[in-house]
Amino acid sequence: MAQANPRIAVFVMLLSSLIRCSAINGRNYRAGHEVRIDHRSYTEQGIERLPGVHLGPTVQAMEARGIIHSRPEMRGSDTVAVGALNRDIGELKGFAHTYTPD
Repeated sequence: MAQANPRIAVFVMLLSSLIRCSAINGRNYRAGHEVRIDHRSYTEQGIERLPGVHLGPTVQAMEARGIIHSRPEMRGSDTVAVGALNRDIGELKGFAHTYTPD
């Protein structure tokens, strides 16, 4: 059995993401919505932010009831730490825009 070329796999993944985003954006446009989905990474968009783990409403409801979900990468400290770092980045950027040296 031939081994898959990882470069082709990445290309297919990016292409399918672009096609999905284009289809959704087209539907939003035709429906009169101004919201657009951007498939690019934060870095490619020029956004200074750490990517985090998305916790959907089901996981949030489970945590609110005290239920521990089965995905360890979505538990507690890492998610909280990324959120705190992103808030710090935002505050520092705001400070940088208002800072005037003496």
